[in-house]
Amino acid sequence: MSSDKNFFGTVSNNIKKLLGKSGEADSPPALPANEEKEMRRVFETEWDTDGDKEYDVEYSFMISSDFVQMKSHAAEADLVLVYSPDNPEPEGIDMPYIFVSTGDGRVFELGEKFRETGKTEGFIQKLSEGKFRFKCLADYYGDIIYLYGGDLGKTWESCGIGVVYPKALKGTPTEKILHSALDYAVNTYEEKFTEKQSG
Repeated sequence: MSSDKNFFGTVSNNIKKLLGKSGEADSPPALPANEEKEMRRVFETEWDTDGDKEYDVEYSFMISSDFVQMKSHAAEADLVLVYSPDNPEPEGIDMPYIFVSTGDGRVFELGEKFRETGKTEGFIQKLSEGKFRFKCLADYYGDIIYLYGGDLGKTWESCGIGVVYPKALKGTPTEKILHSALDYAVNTYEEKFTEKQSG
């Protein structure tokens, strides 16, 4: 446990540097969060197929308790985590929020553009390892999405994990925290496949 405290203490110092509270910024910070908040791993299970086989896909990643898990009631967003550092029980899905998409139209559009051209709107970087192929900072229905686009599950193409927030947060310390939160979620992203037995 003491090694965990040392790790989170080091990360908190990185966040303070990023926000200009001491010294030069480290790039990128390992963890976004209020240093009093705990980190946890969130899990979601979705269905996928590969040929004639069916799978439960359990995906998970680490996130600060500043992000509250909500039900989206929308097929395009499988998992929604609202950034709510001051209210552990927000009334509904509000911005900013992190979401995992296996069917959002805008995320699919950005992913297909990258697949076709090697670039996309707001392109930042091509990624060569893991499930994610690129990251970008783009318009999202009038807001901003910081997105890691990729091919998740067995067959989910041009999907990904992103954080959505109002344009008013651009250039603010909150934007940096949100980006850092997504970076950390992606760096800790895991998938587990369980084949479903027929009959």
